[in-house]
Amino acid sequence: YAAQPSRGRLSAFGIFYGLGLALHWPLVVLSSPGLVFLLLPRWKEILRDWRTLLISVAPTAIVPYVWMVARSNMNPLISFYGPIRSIGEFVFFFLRQGFREVDTSQSAGLIDKLLFERFLLLQMIWQYTLIGAALAITGIWLQWKRFTVGTSLAWLMIWFSSSLLLGSLLAFDYEPLMQSVITVYPLIPYGVMAIWIAVALEAGFSRWVRSQTAKILIVACLVAAVGIVNYGSNQRKDDTWPRDYAEAVLSSLDKDAILFTNGDQDAFPLGYFNLVEGMRPDVTLYNDQGLAFANRLYRFDAPDRSAILDDFTRRSKRPVYFILPNAYRFSTQDG
Repeated sequence: YAAQPSRGRLSAFGIFYGLGLALHWPLVVLSSPGLVFLLLPRWKEILRDWRTLLISVAPTAIVPYVWMVARSNMNPLISFYGPIRSIGEFVFFFLRQGFREVDTSQSAGLIDKLLFERFLLLQMIWQYTLIGAALAITGIWLQWKRFTVGTSLAWLMIWFSSSLLLGSLLAFDYEPLMQSVITVYPLIPYGVMAIWIAVALEAGFSRWVRSQTAKILIVACLVAAVGIVNYGSNQRKDDTWPRDYAEAVLSSLDKDAILFTNGDQDAFPLGYFNLVEGMRPDVTLYNDQGLAFANRLYRFDAPDRSAILDDFTRRSKRPVYFILPNAYRFSTQDG
């Protein structure tokens, strides 16, 4: 849009920006200063067509949330928090307040932040391999010739704000679990790196390759090479861990048992194979945090969850199992 202003391009920008806000607004907000900088040269056209931008952004940012609230009140079989019935509950969800304990650790310090910064940089190299990383670095240098100063600075701002700045704002302990969590964060920096790689390739083509056919063949060979190199990692038809885990756990339970799941690693595979594929239909799944399943005993914010759970377990005529060991005040037997 900054290069060729038009209402169509502005509308497309607004639609994708709104979808980004609906998908993960913290990452988009962090990158927004760079986007503003990117569009700054066209501020007069944008100011003139602000209604076009607003009409494009608002529906795509708001409608997904409206549908989420409506769908949560239709009693779906699987719903993370359950029905959203008030403004306060929506704000809780929108502000991601349920992740406060995950996103903040009292023991995390400066060393953890520095280790995560290094980890993020290594992740970016790993995603594109050493060759791709070298091309991206070349693209950073060449972009000053290809784009305006403002555009080049904008790409750097977007990359920095959604990678290293984001890493400095998080208070994670540097441990394997949090490393796994943070690997999904730098999606926007990956996209910016792809632009830098394209700039480097374009410069190389312009200098050494004249034929359009040859350019297409080279790009096709590069894509094929990357696909072949990574095929072993991405081709997972024989990766049956979720089914194996579900079968191992569910087959070990007594008939008509009740099983309380705890985290993502057990609730998702067990929930899918039990509720969707019908594995051990006699078993009833619950979540001990009141999440995921429609048959929750309490809401996520209930102050007396432990008492409710204890009472339910004490009154149950069916055998009760827990994934999380030693968490409840009953005699237990490890399975």
